[in-house]
Amino acid sequence: YTSNLLKDLEEADGDEYVNFMWAGFWQVLLRYFLAVLLGLSTARLWKLLRFIQQFCNFEHTLVRASKPLFFLVFMMFIIITACALFSYLFVSSATSLVSSILYSYTQVLIFGTGINEIKFDDFFKQDSFIGHAFLVVFWLLYVVYLINIFITILNISYEQSSAEIGLFREDY
Repeated sequence: YTSNLLKDLEEADGDEYVNFMWAGFWQVLLRYFLAVLLGLSTARLWKLLRFIQQFCNFEHTLVRASKPLFFLVFMMFIIITACALFSYLFVSSATSLVSSILYSYTQVLIFGTGINEIKFDDFFKQDSFIGHAFLVVFWLLYVVYLINIFITILNISYEQSSAEIGLFREDY
């Protein structure tokens, strides 16, 4: 089918339209079909390798860590919201990346993951000290402090759940 479409494209004049809609449709359908096959083969692999005990431990870890993680995620949300509002108020006139509250929030969230789309020069042009202080405080609060606490909570919960799982092993 693809070779026929390419042949039609080669034979077409400069102003003639060649329809690739069905080729695109079959490509998307093939992609979904491969995704389903990959999901089924992954599920089969998990069953074959007998990871059920590890998943039981993972589930127990998440249940054990859910309460502290809920409050930590809430605190992360408050800090990201505060930093987004500050960046919106501080540099909204200088850049289009923080031209609205929603864009400001998404840009601060993306900046917290390590992807840099925010131009630091816009912060520094407004006020050099406040721009540097904002970036340092955001990185210290969000990336260094809160992300490390998140990982620490998961590690402690995993150690506690591993000890508890060892006491009541079940055969599946």
